[in-house]
Amino acid sequence: MTPTCTNSELLIVHRLAHLNVDLSWVPGINADHFQPLGQPQPADVLVFAYPQSETCEFIQQVRAVVRQTLEIWDGMALVNPYLGEG
Repeated sequence: MTPTCTNSELLIVHRLAHLNVDLSWVPGINADHFQPLGQPQPADVLVFAYPQSETCEFIQQVRAVVRQTLEIWDGMALVNPYLGEG
């Protein structure tokens, strides 16, 4: 797989894009949480904190979402590779 970002590139990040807001305390709201821009979708690039260091962050591209199968064959990422088989 070819990297989407390299070390010399500049990346602009919208940190609130997939923010999960707890609405369980608001009376009259039937949802437990709210995500203003929705769930991450394939091809979205996510930035999240590295657990062991406050100065490092992970950058990862979403390849598959819930209820999708992801397999890697010969360096290629395949989403739902068995869908066409009956």
